[in-house]
Amino acid sequence: MIDHIWTVPCRQAIIDRDTNLVSLLNVIEQVTIPEKPKSEGIVPMQVEVVSLWQRSDPGVPSESRARVTFRSPTGEDLAAGEFELDLSQWQRLRTRHCFRGLPVREEGQYRFSVELWQGSGAQWEEVASIPMEIVFRPSEEQ
Repeated sequence: MIDHIWTVPCRQAIIDRDTNLVSLLNVIEQVTIPEKPKSEGIVPMQVEVVSLWQRSDPGVPSESRARVTFRSPTGEDLAAGEFELDLSQWQRLRTRHCFRGLPVREEGQYRFSVELWQGSGAQWEEVASIPMEIVFRPSEEQ
């Protein structure tokens, strides 16, 4: 089995080649948008959702799948990405999923839902739900 350790949405993640340390730049908790997007508007911003996973039992290699879903304040799935988790050779694994533009229709608390597939015949299990507040605030010039 695989355990989810943490997830952080940010503008950019940089991994040092020599030390394998990760730097998360501009962690995103709230986004202020100068005007309400069109009905199917995409906010042109890049968000990297970085997660750390580890083996539940350090001596047992594990593989699974995970996904990150961007959800509206009403719970509607707006964008998603799915990826493999291969912990057959390593104890821990970092994943980075990049959203290039976010579909935003209303103000409120959006969420990045992180889910893990728990094996054959199982279903997706939410292991984290990270909030991100979206606020519309016109600039003083408008």
